[in-house]
Amino acid sequence: MRSVLRRVRLTHKIAAIGAAGVLGLVVVGVVYFIETRLQESY
Repeated sequence: MRSVLRRVRLTHKIAAIGAAGVLGLVVVGVVYFIETRLQESY
């Protein structure tokens, strides 16, 4: 029973790290898009 709970916790940690990575990529993409749009106006 404890090994099942430990495995689930590890899975949640891995999922959280993956979600943070994806969120970081989205933030970088949004910043790049905004900067590109601002440079087009000049």
